[in-house]
Amino acid sequence: MIEVRPYGVKCNIRCKYCYQENERNYEGAIPKIDLDLLKNKLINLDQPFSLFGGEPLLMPINEIEKLFKWGYKRFGVNQVQSNGILISDEHVDLFKRYNVKVGISVDGPLELNHARWAGSLEKTDKASIKTHQAIEKLCDEGIFTSIILTLHKNNASPNLLNKLSDWILNLEEKGITMVRLHLLEVDSLIVREQLALTESESIEALLHFQKLEQNHLKTLTFDIFQEIEKLLLVDDDNTGCVWHACDPLTTNAVQGLEGNGYLSNCGRSNKDGVGFLKNKDIGYDRYISLYQTPQEENGCKDCRFFLICKGQCPGTSINGDWRNRSEHCEIWKEVFEVIEQKIQFSGQLPISQHLKRKELENLNLSHWMKQKNVLLKDLVKEWKEQENIVGNINLNEGFINPSKLRLSWASKAAQEKYEHALYSLVQRINNFKINAVYKKILDTVSIRIPLEKLNEYSSKIKDLGLNSNAIDLTKNLFSSKTSNETQLDINLQVSNSQSDKNSNIDDNFNKLLSPKQEKVFDYENQLFNILLAPIGLSVIPWDLTNYKDSDDTSTKLIEFFMINESEENIQFLKSILSWPIELSCLHGIAECKTPIFKFTFGTEYTSTLIKQKHYGKVWPDKGANGLRFPFRNTRFN
Repeated sequence: MIEVRPYGVKCNIRCKYCYQENERNYEGAIPKIDLDLLKNKLINLDQPFSLFGGEPLLMPINEIEKLFKWGYKRFGVNQVQSNGILISDEHVDLFKRYNVKVGISVDGPLELNHARWAGSLEKTDKASIKTHQAIEKLCDEGIFTSIILTLHKNNASPNLLNKLSDWILNLEEKGITMVRLHLLEVDSLIVREQLALTESESIEALLHFQKLEQNHLKTLTFDIFQEIEKLLLVDDDNTGCVWHACDPLTTNAVQGLEGNGYLSNCGRSNKDGVGFLKNKDIGYDRYISLYQTPQEENGCKDCRFFLICKGQCPGTSINGDWRNRSEHCEIWKEVFEVIEQKIQFSGQLPISQHLKRKELENLNLSHWMKQKNVLLKDLVKEWKEQENIVGNINLNEGFINPSKLRLSWASKAAQEKYEHALYSLVQRINNFKINAVYKKILDTVSIRIPLEKLNEYSSKIKDLGLNSNAIDLTKNLFSSKTSNETQLDINLQVSNSQSDKNSNIDDNFNKLLSPKQEKVFDYENQLFNILLAPIGLSVIPWDLTNYKDSDDTSTKLIEFFMINESEENIQFLKSILSWPIELSCLHGIAECKTPIFKFTFGTEYTSTLIKQKHYGKVWPDKGANGLRFPFRNTRFN
């Protein structure tokens, strides 16, 4: 889905549980809306869009009409997701004229809707009345209207379920045919204490509505139960994004399009309050890792529902860490089992009970390792057509490392300021490392270079009498030019003729993270900081642990760099290595965050979260402000 967010996450109310609150607390000024730019982006994306927010109807109605008129002409349909408070007769007229499907976010009748807070109880009730009046008006005018309903203590506690059910039955009488049930996404302790249902209460609520749909509703459906049944029957077309291995760095199912034309991710995955740009390289690290991680360590290993669930939405991950499965796991399992039994009683076989389920899982894993995500129905079709082909992943050999290195920028402004300069700096450091091998300070080193510069580097390496070995090709991290074309980097291993050592990113990472507890670093000389070494921003390479005298070698490297590099480049690298940086590892995935960018890569499996913090001495220009370190540090406030 394309979510056009002209006003970002700006809203006219402050729902107590809103998942966008993380981002809203640190959003800057609303960018100027450029409708022509938005239209050009939508032409390139070539999909119908939904006007989204925050609250999208804060946008002036004449601007809304221009966008809907264009959308209707190009796609024949429009959508909007709103709290309904601002819907006027003029809006209704636009919705009818331009075939707008309307989604309303509401949590029940007046007294059950208080979590959708408008500043005071009186204002909240007035706003709720407007929402319900809007639903009436939309239904009376025959406009397709659906409801998103979030379940929490204020509307779905056991003593409130009947009242909420009566309201839903009333919605059916009005003509509503679709309600989407959401489990509460919890992003703060206050929300958990005040609004979160217990696990058993959530299960009771979902099964209550499943029975309501089965026994009492005639035309209205809760699409979540239909989706689960379809998934179990290998019919996963048109099912929600939460079941489709969403990559939290690209959120492929949700393409946010801001008012200034920048692409953004789904807000559910934003736990730091920083709206990172979409990563240009999709990956399935989370799912490769979860499949192998034991359930007692917050993974999904040996779960018979993995093919349909895949750990569910990263926005609801345990402890807010996308490397864990959803904290709603046990709730969904209960619902899966109820619908699984229903399917079996009808004489059909759910995929969760398929005798060859493990083979299908392995085949799915094989696709993910190639950065390819396939529908379950296509996976089964492929498996059948190729005579029960199985994937080529051998888990008996140990943990399969999702070792893809990917970088995301904190903002377009940060990317524009730093990318080209960092590209040049990394090339300078690469040349320095080659010379360090030539001078026999190092025996071997891995460098990441642009593919277009391979001949240039190869010639230099050969002229110095050194050996080089191409390891693999990847999409580039830093670019020397502004381009939408895919650019590639190549990883080269450079060694002197006597060396037979191999670089191993895991070796140095494991030493850095030992002992396995949170560490805080503050370097007197910032050039000793190796936390950014995986992306080439370090004088000291990751694989230095191959050396017996690594500390002495580090000192020699830094001295060699200081002698041979310009003062400008030395100070630039020092300033970068003086930024606040956090490096963490969980389930074989490392994530490194700075106020300018973050990057991920694979490492050795760890069952618990390990963190390294470098508080730093410099807050970078264009650095992103957010909820927690390294995006918020009192040292710089």
